Amino acid sequence: MTNETVLVEESRTSSLLKNKRQGKRALSSAGWNSNIFDWQYLNRARLVGLVAVALLAACGQASQDGQDGQDGKKDRRELSGQEAVPPSDFLFVGRSSPCWLEVGLAVDRGAKSLRVNCFHIDGVLHIHSNRFAKMPRTSGESWVEIVRRDAQVRIGLAGKIYPMVATPIDDEKRRIAILHDRGYWYAWDGITIFGFAAH
Repeated sequence: MTNETVLVEESRTSSLLKNKRQGKRALSSAGWNSNIFDWQYLNRARLVGLVAVALLAACGQASQDGQDGQDGKKDRRELSGQEAVPPSDFLFVGRSSPCWLEVGLAVDRGAKSLRVNCFHIDGVLHIHSNRFAKMPRTSGESWVEIVRRDAQVRIGLAGKIYPMVATPIDDEKRRIAILHDRGYWYAWDGITIFGFAAH
């Protein structure tokens, strides 16, 4: 590399540094600090993003009252199958089995059935809501609130329809123990568990 090339490179580097300093001075004279601006902008963008995601998740969950296989994403007008006397135990359900919960039997607008997961504890049939079931919603109400008000329900399971009475498990220690046993690392406050007995 010749002396002339070295001088050209030094001149370029010096020119770039000078331009950078002038740009920072221009920002400073306009009242901007580029480092603070970048940091504040990034934090605001993150905050807006997190709020947007939280609102979308809450609205989606609240309006659907859950996810497929969990808390009734799909409604249908009536259950299909033959009405039957509930068995003495529901051990055949296992840890989780898809079923339909029909609620609002005493409501003027008519009943609705929701796709949920049934499970048993010592042979007793149980269902639990998702963690968003108690959140405010834009229309209608949660099936949890309907069942708390009107405990008479029907459950469609394995081609049969069982008339049942729902009992909420409001004992917090028992509720937490059930959820931990079902694999939840945290017992979300919004989750309501119901046990069911023959009508």
